[in-house]
Amino acid sequence: LALARTTSTSCVRAWPLLHRAIEIDPKHADTQRRMADCYLKEGRVREAESMYRQAAQSIPNPDAMLYFMWGVSLENSGQSTEAVAAYERAALIEPDNPFVQQKLNALRTVTGRHLENR
Repeated sequence: LALARTTSTSCVRAWPLLHRAIEIDPKHADTQRRMADCYLKEGRVREAESMYRQAAQSIPNPDAMLYFMWGVSLENSGQSTEAVAAYERAALIEPDNPFVQQKLNALRTVTGRHLENR
């Protein structure tokens, strides 16, 4: 329901539901993920990164998009090396994803981690 109350630029209507859901089950990975998405929309990258990390650790088989978004939050908070690691995990799941490959190529150049994992 909280997801239905988000827009591409705002989570104002979703926050009450997300806060209630996390109170009920603080370890609910989907709630953590949705909160991370909202934090990222609001430019609160440290909170987003923390929530994506918790979600990735809680889900038995995280999908590529979770790792991709975690990578975005890491990159936006200046943690380029950690972002590469998150993008590499996304690439293991979806090796042909052009968004993941684009991020990896750009960041590997910046961080000096070359294409050894391809």
